[in-house]
Amino acid sequence: MSANLARVPIFMRELANDVARVLIDELQLDASRADELGLRIARAACQRRAGELIYVSKGAALDIDDRDRELYSLYYQYGKDANRVAQWFDISVKQVYERVRIVEAARQAENQGALFVPADED
Repeated sequence: MSANLARVPIFMRELANDVARVLIDELQLDASRADELGLRIARAACQRRAGELIYVSKGAALDIDDRDRELYSLYYQYGKDANRVAQWFDISVKQVYERVRIVEAARQAENQGALFVPADED
């Protein structure tokens, strides 16, 4: 990383370390290169948002989205058996139908969202 790492704010150090760990795990980069890139990415992120008060969430929405997409896939894989899916995910059948509807709406928006964008007016 940096020769004077003690002067780097703790959030930036932790972000750099987290990025480096992902680069090592996902891309099998050597540790020194991953550390260097981690610090560069952390520095860029901090410079972009310098001076802002930022809330960092736990990322629960991403976890729920991943779970819902898996639920959606299994729902159709097993012939729309909501009871079975509800048991796997320890949720109610009603929640299965609600989550499937949400994923379907999101998929439709991803696939057709551009159809509803107004044309640029000159």
